[in-house]
Amino acid sequence: MGGDTFDYGRGHDLGSSVISTLALGAYRNSRRSGRDLLAAAASIDESIESQIGRGRFATGQMASLDTTSGALRVLNAGHPPPLLIRPGQVTTMSCPPRPPFGLAHLVPGGRDDVVEEQLQPGDGVLLYTDGVIEARTPGGEDFGAERLEELLSTASAASTGSAEALRQVANAVVDHHAVHSPTTQRCFSSSGGPATESRDPSRPASP
Repeated sequence: MGGDTFDYGRGHDLGSSVISTLALGAYRNSRRSGRDLLAAAASIDESIESQIGRGRFATGQMASLDTTSGALRVLNAGHPPPLLIRPGQVTTMSCPPRPPFGLAHLVPGGRDDVVEEQLQPGDGVLLYTDGVIEARTPGGEDFGAERLEELLSTASAASTGSAEALRQVANAVVDHHAVHSPTTQRCFSSSGGPATESRDPSRPASP
């Protein structure tokens, strides 16, 4: 089963919607309790396993940004690694995935899955689901990570804002795929002051 979620539950069927909503609820509770990313991930793991059972899971990413220092901490649970966007350059962040949420028991003993990146003024970061790069033409050609990076590089060179860049990516994915495919994208940028965020405009607003 598959389903995407960003601050709301959504899935291809009732089962995937339940899992994504349960994971999101555990995350929100952890965030409001002041837990760090590792503790939040452990809470999501425990919620899925105790409420749904072993073998069920959700993929996802969590990030924490210090808007004063620019320090970005990311935990990746089975998604493509985020892309770091700098003027004239797009690189893949070194963010190896841990097991999807709910499958932490597959790696007993625990591990530190959080990576840190120091952002600079003008940097942008794109977090996205596999639905972006796996969108296919009727002939079976994937959209692909290389095409995504080229789009972002072009937008960066043209000094395109994060909201417009995200809109261009969303339109390119839809045009490539020809039909709807579940994708979630989240982009934020740093201008030297508070971080600004842009969301895929095709998505419902967060509650």
